[in-house]
Amino acid sequence: WTYPLGVCPATGVWDLGGNVWEWQANYYSGSSGTLALRGGSWYDNQDHARLAARIFDRPLNGWNDFGFRVVVFAPSSF
Repeated sequence: WTYPLGVCPATGVWDLGGNVWEWQANYYSGSSGTLALRGGSWYDNQDHARLAARIFDRPLNGWNDFGFRVVVFAPSSF
């Protein structure tokens, strides 16, 4: 409940930025073979904790601040 302007309009989920760099389902550039990551992580400074922050890496590489978000939206439970 920290940033009311950042609430997801479709689901009403709050505070999604800045936990881990999130893998995206798209390539950073068409020929590079690297996937895009967005959102910053706990390991980076505050400038990266926003959706517009974008980096890239190969999917086989693993880091403790890269990941994905699982959200289960069950309207009847709210």
